[in-house]
Amino acid sequence: MGGGKKSVCVFALVVFLLGVLPFVRTADYGLVNCDDYEYVTVENAPLVAGGVSWAGVKYAARDLSHGIWMPLTWASYMVDFSLFGGRPGAMHLHSVVLHGVNSALVFLLLWLMMRGRVGALFWGALCAVLWSIHPLRVESVAWVASRKDVLSFLFELLALICWVRGNGGPGTRRFAAASLGFFVLATMAKPSAMTFPLLALVLDWLHGVRRTEAKKVMLAVGGAWGIGIAVLAAYAQKVGGATTASADIPLWWKCANACAAFGMYLKNTVWPIDLAPQCLRRWPDMPRFWWQGVVLSGLAALCVLKWAVPVWRHREDACGGWPAGAWRWATAGLLWFIVAWGPMSGVSGFGLHAFADRFTYIPAFGISLALAGAGCAIGRCSAAMRRVVSGVGVLGCIALGCATWRQVGFWQGEEALWSHTLEVDGEQNAYALRSLATYYFENGHDVRKVNDLLGRALESCEDAVGPAVLLYVVSLCEDRRSDEAIKVLSRLRKWHDRQERKSGQWNVAKAVWMATQGNMKSISLEILDSAEKGRPDLGMLLYLRGLFARWRGDEAEAKRYWRRLLEHGHGDPFLKFSFVKEWVAE
Repeated sequence: MGGGKKSVCVFALVVFLLGVLPFVRTADYGLVNCDDYEYVTVENAPLVAGGVSWAGVKYAARDLSHGIWMPLTWASYMVDFSLFGGRPGAMHLHSVVLHGVNSALVFLLLWLMMRGRVGALFWGALCAVLWSIHPLRVESVAWVASRKDVLSFLFELLALICWVRGNGGPGTRRFAAASLGFFVLATMAKPSAMTFPLLALVLDWLHGVRRTEAKKVMLAVGGAWGIGIAVLAAYAQKVGGATTASADIPLWWKCANACAAFGMYLKNTVWPIDLAPQCLRRWPDMPRFWWQGVVLSGLAALCVLKWAVPVWRHREDACGGWPAGAWRWATAGLLWFIVAWGPMSGVSGFGLHAFADRFTYIPAFGISLALAGAGCAIGRCSAAMRRVVSGVGVLGCIALGCATWRQVGFWQGEEALWSHTLEVDGEQNAYALRSLATYYFENGHDVRKVNDLLGRALESCEDAVGPAVLLYVVSLCEDRRSDEAIKVLSRLRKWHDRQERKSGQWNVAKAVWMATQGNMKSISLEILDSAEKGRPDLGMLLYLRGLFARWRGDEAEAKRYWRRLLEHGHGDPFLKFSFVKEWVAE
């Protein structure tokens, strides 16, 4: 890396430490009922929980059931189980350390881009810290299921560093080959890294370098791989059911939502307050943030027309004011953000969200790139101006660090997380209502509160509640509200038919309703026995067996089923049946 290697290492270490500092408290956090239980629990992911093994490797390479192909991310979870026994705190720290490494790599990439300019070390470190401790990073780092963002960017940064280092000189072919290898690994952690060839072209344009033959070959091979990954990602989303919720939404609405979401990302970058996961779409209504997002996106478009287009046409003098190089860096940063965000814009139609903080993890590097260009320009100013701007930057880092520390606190538990989400995204957020209802079912077993939350969620968005309708029927029946339960059952049947899903869940829900009518014999003989043939230790079935026995007044039989549930029962992605321990202890 040339002269100053020791200084670069010192700055990288400082950036690493500052990058992990706001997130270390997650070591005391557990999992949350949003993909975590599906990804990293023994009940729902036994091959992952089995640690590193040949069977686990085959599962990681083939699995598409979650709507995404991410074998390297699955492997990272297996390492957690092999080394730490799958303790949630260790999983959180694993993600935090990976994020700290990413922070240091962001600094290194910026320094390589600015090498030879005044203040390259300081401005590279400052911009890297601004990226790493920004509150928009919290969702990707504090959420175990979002490890794929952190891991994918690690390999993409390594690929970009090799790409920049291969700009002429000895070892060009070696660096191009390494860049291609790291790019492949990045897509194996999360397919959205498919845009790497375009991002590499943005950096080449910024540097004004001529591509060697080795780089041209790498771009051709990498482009073909990226297209293949895009096709695989689309197929995985279809197989995993990630596209069913948006199948009826017209393309114009998805594009309008994407424009508004882009504006919200810009707003949250500058003013990061009221952040929450799973901000849902509201089709056929426009998103709640529609007017703010569109206004901000419109302002960004005007900036492109006024500044970015002249720079792209090599007419930097038409921009006026700042040195031409700064505008070039700003344009490259904007292009980076748009290209990196493209696969997650929602135009392709997957999931229930309108926008999500985690989707900025990689695109936000473009903001740091633009700020680094401004730093290069400020390096030509007077010493007093440099001190003032540097002081403002340091104060900005402190303010962002405090905001991030506060935002991390919302992830300490499910009640805090989903209550905060409802405050931010409104009481119509069906996903938050469903998740909060599940929490109250588990903790305190407050079925009346569960019924209220799930009823509101069902009226808001049936697709978000569908997987938990069985829980809703069980909770209604436990509250002896069988008339309402039969109405929910009919909606569940229609939802299953529309989603083209198997009717097993509907049959079990029907069994629960029949139990409230005193029809115990037909339940055990015709429905639950049939359902248990496939999975005899399924948690919900064992729980219902015990519940039915309790309704018949046979407490001893109920406890036998519940002990079996606690010892061998497999839960569903949302339930752990922790409250059953209190019943068994009675």
